[in-house]
Amino acid sequence: MELLSRINKYLNMVLTLTGGMFLVGMILLTCANIFVRQIFVPIPGTFELMGYAGAVVTAFALGYTQFTNGHISVDVLVNAYPKPLKRVISMISHGVCCVFFGLAAWQVMQKAFVLMRVGELSETLRIIYYPFTMAVALGCLILCLALFTDFFKSPVSPEGEIMSITLVGIIGIAALLFILFVFGIPVGFAMGLVGFVGFSYVINMNAGFNMLGAVIWDTFASYGLTVIPLFIFMGQIAFYSGVNEKLYTAAYTWVGHVKGGIAMATVMACAAFAAICGSNAATAATMTTVALPQMTKYNYEPMLSTGAIACGSTLGVVIPPSVVLIIIGLSTEQSIAELFYGGLGAGILLAMLLTATVWVICHVYPSWGPTGEATSMKQKIRSLSGALEMLVLFMAVMLGLYFGLFTPTEAGAIGAFFAVVIGVVQKRLSWEDFYNAVFDTLKISCMVIVIITGAMIFGKFLAITRIPFNIADWVVALPFSKVTIMAIIFLIYIVGGAVMDALALLLITIPIFFRWPWNWGMTPSGSG
Repeated sequence: MELLSRINKYLNMVLTLTGGMFLVGMILLTCANIFVRQIFVPIPGTFELMGYAGAVVTAFALGYTQFTNGHISVDVLVNAYPKPLKRVISMISHGVCCVFFGLAAWQVMQKAFVLMRVGELSETLRIIYYPFTMAVALGCLILCLALFTDFFKSPVSPEGEIMSITLVGIIGIAALLFILFVFGIPVGFAMGLVGFVGFSYVINMNAGFNMLGAVIWDTFASYGLTVIPLFIFMGQIAFYSGVNEKLYTAAYTWVGHVKGGIAMATVMACAAFAAICGSNAATAATMTTVALPQMTKYNYEPMLSTGAIACGSTLGVVIPPSVVLIIIGLSTEQSIAELFYGGLGAGILLAMLLTATVWVICHVYPSWGPTGEATSMKQKIRSLSGALEMLVLFMAVMLGLYFGLFTPTEAGAIGAFFAVVIGVVQKRLSWEDFYNAVFDTLKISCMVIVIITGAMIFGKFLAITRIPFNIADWVVALPFSKVTIMAIIFLIYIVGGAVMDALALLLITIPIFFRWPWNWGMTPSGSG
C-alpha cells in the first residue's frame, strides 16, 4: 500500500508539473497573440491551442487535487459520524467515484481511438488532436488511482413501474443532496454521477456513456473555461508577492487612527485584494493572517474583528475578476464583461456599507474598536507604494475589457503576465513563490472545472426531465408578488450557503433559478 501511495504521489507530481508548463504556455501564447495582432494579424489557431492546453491543465491536475484533498465536498454530516461509520462511508464514496471516473476514462479513450482511426483534424490548424483527448483520459485514470489509494487508506472496522420523467428529475435532485450530505462525496463527482445515472435511466445506457465522454472532453477543452486558471493565477501571484500585506498597510495607514479604523481598513483591504484575486477563500485566509493579529493587539472585540474579516472576504464573489461571475457567465452564456461591470458597482457599494456598519457599531460600542496609531500625510502617501501597481493593473484589465481591446481570457493572461513582471521587478516573487503559485492555481482551477463538468452532466439530465422549465412555469403561476418570490430565492441561498460551498450551491441551482427573473422582464445579466 505504501508503494502504491508513493507511485501515486510521483505520478501526480510529474503530471502537475507538466500541467504547470502548459499553463505558462497558455499565458505566453495569449500575450503573444495580443501583441502580434496589433502589428500584423492574429496568430492562427490560438483559440484551438488554448482549448487543448486547458484540457491538459485540468486533466493533469485531477489526481493532484484529489491527493491534496482539494475537491469541494459537503461534510457537515460526515464529520459528525462515529469513526467506524465514517470509514465505511469513506470506502463507499471513494469506491463509487473510482468506478465512475474509470468509466469516464474509458469513454474518453474510446473517443480518442475513434479520432485516431479516422484521422480527424482540428478545424483551424488542421492538426491531429487525439493526443489531447488521450491526455484527458490519462488524467481520469490517474484520478482513479488516487481514489483507489484513498479507498485503502480507510479500512473497514469491526424492474418496476416506469416513473414519469419529471418524477425521475425530482428523485435525481433528492439523490444528489442525499449523496452530498450523507456520503460526503465531492460535489463535482456527485453531480456527474447522479446526472450520468439519471440520463442513462431516462434515455438508455449507451446514450449515457456517449454523453459522459462527450461532456468531459468538451468541458475540459473549452476555450471559454481557460479564463478561470488565468485569473486564478493572477490572484495567486499577487498573494505570493505579498500584495495583500501592502494593501492592508495602505488601508490601515489611512483610516487606522479613527474609531474602528483597523476593522474598516480590513474591509477596504479585502475589497482591494478581492479585485486582484477574485477568490473569497484566498481573501479570508490572507486577511486572517495579516489583520487579525493587529486587531488583537489593539484589543478589538473578537466578534467585530472576525466579523469584519468574514464579511469583507465575501466581496471576492462580487468584485471582478470574480471566479463566480465568470462561471455564471459561462454557464448561462452571458457576457462576462457585463457581469464584471455589474459586480464592480455592487461590490463597491457593499464595501462602503460594511465600512459604515463598522463605524456605527464602534460608535454605539466604543470599546469594541479602539483607535490605532495616527500617521502623517507623508506616511499615507508612502504606504501606497507596492499596492498601487497591482491596482493599476486591475484597472488596466477592466478598461481593456470595457473598450474591447481583449477578451476575458486574454485579460486573464495579460493580468497574470504583468502580475509576474511586477513581482519580479519589485523583487518580491522568488522561484519558490512562482512554483507554489502554479501548483495552487492548478489545484484550485481543477477543483472549479471538475464542479463545472459535474454540473454540465447534471444539467443534461435536468434538461431532458424539463425540471427547470416546469418549475419556472409553476413559480410564475404562484399567487405571490415578485418581491416575495425573490425573497424566497435569497433565503434559499442564505440557508444553503451556510451548509455547503457557495460555488457548488450556485452550480446546482443555476439551472433551476436562473430563468425565473426572465419572465418578469429582468435582463439575463441582472439575473446573474
